[in-house]
Amino acid sequence: QAEDGIRDVERSRGLGDVYKRQMEIFLETFGQALGNLVMSLDPDVIVIGGGVSNLPILYKEGLQRVSVQVFQGRQNIRIVQNQLGDSSGVYGAAAAAGTTV
Repeated sequence: QAEDGIRDVERSRGLGDVYKRQMEIFLETFGQALGNLVMSLDPDVIVIGGGVSNLPILYKEGLQRVSVQVFQGRQNIRIVQNQLGDSSGVYGAAAAAGTTV
């Protein structure tokens, strides 16, 4: 379902204002969501996985939106793309299932 949404955003790229509005809403929501996680968990790096990781805008503009949401505009946060492709979440879940808690 998320993959369908990403395809919709990519398809609307040629629609100008529609695309810009979609991306503005997406980036604002992305910034708020990740900003909350940063404030709660204080990570040094955020790894984006799945199909959404294929949106290059997340690594610059998305990072700026996160920084705006974080207390005192913390600048040492990094957002990086996964190294295992779109299925990286599956690999992580499999690895976590194999460990003892």
